[in-house]
Amino acid sequence: SSARATVDGYVEDELLYHPSTDGKLRAVRRDTGEVLWTFETGDSGALSSPQATAIGVLVSSSDEGIYLVDRETGALIWRYDPGYQLNGVTAGLTVVGRQILALTNAGTLLSFVAPAPPPTVLETEGDRSWDGQSLFRPR
Repeated sequence: SSARATVDGYVEDELLYHPSTDGKLRAVRRDTGEVLWTFETGDSGALSSPQATAIGVLVSSSDEGIYLVDRETGALIWRYDPGYQLNGVTAGLTVVGRQILALTNAGTLLSFVAPAPPPTVLETEGDRSWDGQSLFRPR
C-alpha cells in the first residue's frame, strides 16, 4: 500500500481523498477522475487534509468539527461537534494509534480516543483470538 499526504489531499493506492472548501470530502479514482463517493459535513467550511486510517478517513472542518468516514462508502462513522464555530479545526489532525490530536482555531488542544473498529479475528493454531494490534493503525 502506497499512502501519502499531498497538498491537495491524501493519496492511497489508486484513490485520492480530496478535501474541499465547500465542506465536502470526495474519494476520487486517480486513473479516471471518477468520484466514488462524496461526504458532506453539512457546513460550508474548508476541510483539513484528510488522513486515511485502518478504520476510516479522518478530516476536520474550519466551521465545525472532526469527522471519521467509512473508506469504502463515505458514510459517517463518528463525529465530534464542539457546538460553536470558533472551535473549528483548520490544521491537520495528528493520529497516533487510536489517539487523535486536534488544534482548534481558538487555540484549544483536543485529544480523543477514536472508536474501535470491529475486532479482527485471527486464526492461530486452530484457536480464534482477537487481534488487539489492528484497532486503529494508519495505513
